[in-house]
Amino acid sequence: MTTSDRSRNDTAQAPAVSHVVVGCDGAEGSEEVLAAAAYEARQHAVPLRVLVAYEVPVPMDPEIPQPEFDEEELASGSRLAAQESWQRIRDRADFSGLDVRIEARRGNPAHVLIDEGGEHGLIVVGRRHKNLVERLLLGSTCSHVAKHADCAVLLVPLLSASKD
Repeated sequence: MTTSDRSRNDTAQAPAVSHVVVGCDGAEGSEEVLAAAAYEARQHAVPLRVLVAYEVPVPMDPEIPQPEFDEEELASGSRLAAQESWQRIRDRADFSGLDVRIEARRGNPAHVLIDEGGEHGLIVVGRRHKNLVERLLLGSTCSHVAKHADCAVLLVPLLSASKD
């Protein structure tokens, strides 16, 4: 090992976590993931960012009339559902003093989480057991985040989610 290799290894320590990011989609098991993220934020003494990602439906055929769609109403309703989930978690455990920010963001859930995680965050995602067809057609937020994030990722196995 050369001197430059040794000094590079000495300084290659993992950076401290600056914030914890978690998605809250209201699906079965999402409160387990939210609780795990809150615990991590408390352990690291960093802010918790709870994100609700939503995508605006795109008409498959512009010739077919589409129902009216209110994006602000969708964002507001999503934010409210995440706030209610957070209140239930906060009531079950002592997370007093934890800096929590809840936001609704337009975009693909995996991309929204990765963007918010940045380089120094910790992204907490649930690992659902989907069947093969669901994984092929829908993909997996968990898999995408784990493969593409530039920061640490904590995968939480969802025991309450059904296994297919």
